[in-house]
Amino acid sequence: MNKELESFVASHTNSAWTPGARLWLARKAQLRSGYLAAMDHYQRVWDDVKGLSDDNARAMSVEAASGLAKLLALTGRMEELDLLEVEAKNYSNGHLGPGAWTWAQELRVWARKHPTESYKCGLYCLDTLGRLTQPGLFSRSGIVETASSTNGYRGGTGSRWQCGGLAPSHRLAQ
Repeated sequence: MNKELESFVASHTNSAWTPGARLWLARKAQLRSGYLAAMDHYQRVWDDVKGLSDDNARAMSVEAASGLAKLLALTGRMEELDLLEVEAKNYSNGHLGPGAWTWAQELRVWARKHPTESYKCGLYCLDTLGRLTQPGLFSRSGIVETASSTNGYRGGTGSRWQCGGLAPSHRLAQ
């Protein structure tokens, strides 16, 4: 069904059904951790319906903006989130509503307060995978005790967390 809907939205850009189809595609992509595709669909819906006064269009704009806000926060795109928030407030009389917006705002505050902790999720995932597949070889302290940055994380020469993967002596079982 995804292929058919992707084909529909690509060939029917001015259809009244396209924003709804894009919202469905955005939710589906988000559930599969396809964040870039989800953000693209949310952004397109937001751009298409944000100024419309129809109740259905307003509901779609709220869903698109809040879904986009959550994903921008989750992926560390705080400047884009800031801009979206200003724009969304302009279209909603200053009220963004609960749910995804609240979550995005809280994550943004935390990320800005703890900039050296904000970009370790991929490493935590690798660490967890390593500890599950090769018990005793991995320690979370190498991640927790080392500062990260928006430029990435490097555990240093000889570290098992170098760019390019785990050091040979700590490779996951094949």
